[in-house]
Amino acid sequence: MINGIKKNIKILILGSKGQLGQSLKASINYPTDSYKKKIENLRDLKSLYDKIKSNKFDIIINCIAFTNVNLAEKEKKLAYFTNSILPMHLSRFCKKNNIFFIHFSTDYVFNGKKINKYKETDKRLPVNYYGVTKLMGEKFIKQSKCNYIIFRVSALYSKKKKNNFLNKIHLINQLKKPFPIVSNQIVTPSSVELVAEIVNKTLSVISFKEKEIYHVAPKGSTSWYNFAKLYFAKKNIKNYSFPVSTKDLNFDVKRPSNTSLNSLKIEKKIKFRFKNYSYYLNRDFL
Repeated sequence: MINGIKKNIKILILGSKGQLGQSLKASINYPTDSYKKKIENLRDLKSLYDKIKSNKFDIIINCIAFTNVNLAEKEKKLAYFTNSILPMHLSRFCKKNNIFFIHFSTDYVFNGKKINKYKETDKRLPVNYYGVTKLMGEKFIKQSKCNYIIFRVSALYSKKKKNNFLNKIHLINQLKKPFPIVSNQIVTPSSVELVAEIVNKTLSVISFKEKEIYHVAPKGSTSWYNFAKLYFAKKNIKNYSFPVSTKDLNFDVKRPSNTSLNSLKIEKKIKFRFKNYSYYLNRDFL
């Protein structure tokens, strides 16, 4: 045992095809397996449970999420099942079978009205349905009384996946035509490699008795527009984007104006000091 965790723990990663799941599978220092079948309803859980029982996993890491904020308003049933009902059943299963549960939530559980960075204990008041479903997922996990860690993350990006902010704006910018980027929405951009690094470090110090929420995000915060400016400057690429407010874009779905996260709690837990988000942009993407 190392700090309450066995050296030979077995971990199952759900959602291993996504940008975070891929990074976790590549970096975790323990034996891992993944489950690649789609889970779109409760019937799909039976084969998953059979796999877990037959392989005697110690930890389940759930990276499955419905993250399209706009589409969540239209596909409410699927968003609710994926972000709320699925973690509810997984956490109940973990409680029944003495399995440790790791889950990822979002900065969008907050309403964005706070001036400073959000702490884990701040009041959660989501302003859109995506945020509501992620908040319900957190509540259901707590209600299950399983042993768990919920990592709240913000503005994830990955070099390996095309469907994220940096890769999208890079492609649009290649058209060499002016295009808008929101300048009044403040976030803490986080590479999936950084999140995977923190999960790995956390696994080395926690016990199976945890029931905690941790924020995982680097130092600093920025607007989406300024993050884009930084990216293009570091790449030495002419920037064709221009700043606009969320009002100018007439978003159908409301978004919180500031969701930057305070990560001091996890820093103390694992004895780690985050660097500024620009450092991880250089390290993990450029």
